[in-house]
Amino acid sequence: MYLSSVQIKGFRNFEDCSITLSKGLTVLVGENNIGKSNFLAALELLFSPDASNRTRRLKREDFCSRAPRGDEPPEVSISCTLEGFTTPEERAVVATWMTKTEGQARVTYAYRCLPHGKPLYRKDEPLPVEHYAWVLYGGEEETNDRFEDDQLRKVSLETLSALRDAERQLRPGPRSMLAGIVARFEAGPDDKANTKAAVTQLNEALEKAKQVCDAQKAINDNLKAVSGPVFAQEGRLSPVGTEYDDLLRNLMLEVRSPNGVFQGLAANGLGFNNLVFVSALLADYERRRQGHELVLPILAIEEPEAHLHPHLQRVLNRNLRTSTSARQVIATTHSTHVASSVSLDSLVVLNRGQGNALQAVHVGRIFGLEDEKEKRQLERYLDATKSTLFFAKSVLLVEGLGEMLVLPCLARACARERFELDEQGISLVSMGGLAFRPFMRLFGAGAIQRKCVALMDSDSPDFPLEAKEVTESATVKKLREEFETEPPSPHVRLITNLKTLEYDVAVATWGSESDPRAPLANEKQVVEALRRTQGVAQSKVPRVGEIHDRNDFGKRVVDLVGAGGLDGVEKRG
Repeated sequence: MYLSSVQIKGFRNFEDCSITLSKGLTVLVGENNIGKSNFLAALELLFSPDASNRTRRLKREDFCSRAPRGDEPPEVSISCTLEGFTTPEERAVVATWMTKTEGQARVTYAYRCLPHGKPLYRKDEPLPVEHYAWVLYGGEEETNDRFEDDQLRKVSLETLSALRDAERQLRPGPRSMLAGIVARFEAGPDDKANTKAAVTQLNEALEKAKQVCDAQKAINDNLKAVSGPVFAQEGRLSPVGTEYDDLLRNLMLEVRSPNGVFQGLAANGLGFNNLVFVSALLADYERRRQGHELVLPILAIEEPEAHLHPHLQRVLNRNLRTSTSARQVIATTHSTHVASSVSLDSLVVLNRGQGNALQAVHVGRIFGLEDEKEKRQLERYLDATKSTLFFAKSVLLVEGLGEMLVLPCLARACARERFELDEQGISLVSMGGLAFRPFMRLFGAGAIQRKCVALMDSDSPDFPLEAKEVTESATVKKLREEFETEPPSPHVRLITNLKTLEYDVAVATWGSESDPRAPLANEKQVVEALRRTQGVAQSKVPRVGEIHDRNDFGKRVVDLVGAGGLDGVEKRG
């Protein structure tokens, strides 16, 4: 059994959004403040083991401010659909949640205004949240039947927040997490008796130690003095409680250091402590499932990449994808290493689309069964650099390294005001000679509603400045027909240059004369900059008056930009 989709209405920044989840691992990606943490908060209202009447009550700021106010008080609705139940235990949990769709169950949290509070509602005044109440119900429609909360608790969501403190949460104490994990394992027949005897013997030895006796006597003497002989109590220094459960609550997890010595988590790094904490949770989940205490354990992790270097990020991600301890894992991330290491079938992009409406796109479902080969091709090409496109506000796809080096410089030099691509949220993604089509499809019709421009070489066999027109390649023509004819993709544009980047740069630096053989307007400055630039072979630098081949000159300018020498060129026009 797994959580297959969630419909959220009116909660925080979710006006009305449906999110499809994968059976094993789902990774939610998107820019900051897009709603990833709010999505997990919505799930906690239903499935958190700490959920109660108090925690399920919402505040005014929990209502979506984007939703227009009408004559009726607004409501919050979170509907979770479950599928894939096969065992008797799973069927028992969802028995009263079934919908009319075969093999589908649904449970809903609703937060609405009570009848006596509706007369107090004014659409231009603060919501009367003190007259709101929450309700849980199963199936498609609410009934008067009592909701079985004990069945809901068999679907448990444990959330690791982005600001988690693994050391504190694994610390010994009255509510020790480690004690709870150990208690779920069966004790041996003589464990408790043997442990109690050993601890009692230790306590007796410590009580007889001179250092302990002297300290104990000093405390008791002062206690008798401040209390008086009638009210005075007698104290005892007891190092360890003898009851077995008390000992469990004082268990402390230690890890072996590189030099072979076990040490506490305080001496461990934050990243490794996070891994220890995740491991403890998975061990707890596995044991609770075996004891039928849980039917669907869901592990939600905000920013699993926190404090981990790229290799560990990928290792953790791979383990979460294949783990059977947590039946379902939901991760939210800003890491391109995490985003690029999962299958497209596990990736969900949260995005502001048309009308600034929030949309959730299950990336794998952009491609149909007939496109499986193209989807796998895209998975191979999406590395940690290219995956920045999932977090961008808009995307610029380019041919290769030349465009990656030149275009940011052109943006800074040619814009009326300083124009930085990163500051505008624009991802510049190199295809490296790869096929553009799979990447363009991510932003095509019915996909991610995000502006995408593909800047491609026309690779015209002619010299366009002389031929007066551009002859596009068959590949470019096919892509233009697919994305720009009826029905056009509203978010994708294909732009071709005259011939290649090198050719275009060379042509653009000629003077205003129409004759392509006219001398360069800034030839002297270009030659001087080339000579001052490290990485440019001086033997390749032409003399003033020798620059005639436009393609060759364009390639030299690309080399110049790559070596950081563009500042030596005088900006013209």
